[in-house]
Amino acid sequence: MSSLVIVGGGPRATGVLLALAAALRDRPTRLDIHVIDPYPVGGGRIWRANQDRLLWMNSTAAEITVYAPADLSATAAAPATAADNVNDSPPAGPVPVTGPDLASWIRTVTDRDTGRDTFIPRRDLSAYLSDAVERARAVLDGVPGVRMTVHQATATQLRTRTTPDGEGRRDVVLDDGSVLGADVVLLAQGHLDVESPAAGPGHQPPGFTADTDWSTLPAGEDVLVRGMGLAFIDLMMLVTEGRGGRFLTPAGSPPGTVPVYVPSGEEPVLWVGSGRGVPYRSKLTEGPLPVHLRYLPAASRFAGADGTVDGRTLGILLEADLAVAWYSALEEHHPGRTALHRDTLHRLVDAAVESGRSPTGDLEETVRRLVPDPADQFRPRLLDSPLTGQVFAGRADLEDTVAGIVRDNLTRATGRDHRQDGALYGAFVAAYMTLLSLAADGLVSDADRHSFLGDSVASSFSYTCSGPPPQRLANLLALHDAGIVRFLGPGVTVTAGTGGPLYTSRCG
Repeated sequence: MSSLVIVGGGPRATGVLLALAAALRDRPTRLDIHVIDPYPVGGGRIWRANQDRLLWMNSTAAEITVYAPADLSATAAAPATAADNVNDSPPAGPVPVTGPDLASWIRTVTDRDTGRDTFIPRRDLSAYLSDAVERARAVLDGVPGVRMTVHQATATQLRTRTTPDGEGRRDVVLDDGSVLGADVVLLAQGHLDVESPAAGPGHQPPGFTADTDWSTLPAGEDVLVRGMGLAFIDLMMLVTEGRGGRFLTPAGSPPGTVPVYVPSGEEPVLWVGSGRGVPYRSKLTEGPLPVHLRYLPAASRFAGADGTVDGRTLGILLEADLAVAWYSALEEHHPGRTALHRDTLHRLVDAAVESGRSPTGDLEETVRRLVPDPADQFRPRLLDSPLTGQVFAGRADLEDTVAGIVRDNLTRATGRDHRQDGALYGAFVAAYMTLLSLAADGLVSDADRHSFLGDSVASSFSYTCSGPPPQRLANLLALHDAGIVRFLGPGVTVTAGTGGPLYTSRCG
């Protein structure tokens, strides 16, 4: 009997179990499946049920599903016909295990009527994923010769050995001392801990927000925070509303309204900065727009003698797809604000791509004439680093500028006047997935996989597409208005000093 060991029991493992259930549903085989996780399988550690309600997901309930689409099931289940064979259509694949999206599931199994555009606590995803695991198990239990076992344990070691017949086999050692032999080991841990050297008293090393003891941050004291991503948003909520503070928003307020924060007196003062000096861009109330990429899918034709496409060329293709998506959406949704029509756009961007030049550089003069409002112009470097090149008269000027950027982002994210932002979001998601596929196909060199894709693009993608719900940026502005969150600016580093931690930033 073959053995598959899956290390990690979160959403990745859940998806694998659903795929295995679909593939093995009508194929009796001899397979032992072992899933290892000290937390309940389904949610795993990150999405477990016993975490604070203030820790939200950064996608809406309707955007989240672990199942294949229902229409895919119908297509896959249809029997092949003679016409199919004549037309060389692919044979029908396995019938997926289907199920509802998160919003539909919540309405079905609970008394809550969660709106499809609602951002929900992370702990509420746990039961949904556990239900998905049970659906997969129900199918696998009905397949002769297949057995699934869950081990609530931690894998501590992976060893390779050679069997007497010369075959390679792996052993997975668990923290209870037991050993699982495996033909295949799948590492599906997801988020991994980061080891950080000790930095003296008062330093809190990187870690998962729900696992960190924030009681060490005293009320009223200044706290330096390095990083303005989702972990910062979690921390911000836990030490404010989580300590008894209240956000008050008048009934009937429009989306994007900044509430008034009423302190409890237990909050520390958070001095926060990062490389960019601004928080991640908000998720969009209207959601992303579907986008068809024009340039990156054809990247292979730019491959060099070594069979790879260099990072500079990939950057040009990425910029081209984002620019075309942006200005096409502007013309479609806000035609009165642009005279840059699609045929002209394609001609100019095509010429830039073929010549190896920056598309937005080639477009700059044309855009200045045909798209007069700077708020409608696609300027990728300024979008990615909005404080670039700015000089501040003092700290108050810096803080007002950062707050203004956040307010503008919140207004755009919760309104309908800038649908090009939705196109940018949709295009960047599609482009990032395409780049990962190109890397998997060997079209990206090892060096560019790390420097271009792993550092530059991944950072911009997270900033643009992996930000918090708009309500959380409104909370951030309310806390800044109350003097509880202060902005340090870009390029922030924190070091240990004789009197405590010190910070430096590009703003002094």
